[in-house]
Amino acid sequence: MVKRRLIASRGHLGSLEKAVQRVIFSLRNWGLLENSGERYHYAPRSQVLVSDSSDVEVWLLACALRAHPAEELPFVDLVRLAELFAFRITVGLAALRQSPHFAVDRQGGGWDSVRLTD
Repeated sequence: MVKRRLIASRGHLGSLEKAVQRVIFSLRNWGLLENSGERYHYAPRSQVLVSDSSDVEVWLLACALRAHPAEELPFVDLVRLAELFAFRITVGLAALRQSPHFAVDRQGGGWDSVRLTD
């Protein structure tokens, strides 16, 4: 199913077969997918990856924001980016305000906008 959806959205690329295999392997290795009993069929787990280090979470948020096409995002959107689907982000705005990598600006309507400083 993953391969079919990728072909439908991206076209049939030569590297697609290996890319799908590697993504599925990574998801299984992280414990996010498990074997369902049938060959090549996997079931999602409700388990997410949790870090015990706020520095790691801040680093993950910086990586996700750097990879995102927008230069600035509301904090609530940043912590819910699709790239972070496997991780539970528990740090708040205070950690981002203390980090030298982020600039946090209070916007109208009570939301905070986050951008990278470097």
